[in-house]
Amino acid sequence: MQKPLGYGTGNVFRDIGVPDPDEHLRKADIAIAILDEMEGRGLDAAEVAAKTGTDAETIRRLTDGQFDDLDRDQLEAFLAGIVI
Repeated sequence: MQKPLGYGTGNVFRDIGVPDPDEHLRKADIAIAILDEMEGRGLDAAEVAAKTGTDAETIRRLTDGQFDDLDRDQLEAFLAGIVI
């Protein structure tokens, strides 16, 4: 018998039991904003890295969804560096 579907909390990280789900959601939202800005401005990882003072590999990992090692301040700084 299948388990009935229920409603989520609005935070997938909370729903799947990730520690500190609110912080994960905030970071994911910033990462999405970075990706949107990159796409909208036609920037690649190397161009974003040059604008934000980081390396292209860090930006590539971020665009692949691998940003656990980055804190929210770093992500916000990357976003600000793209937008300026």
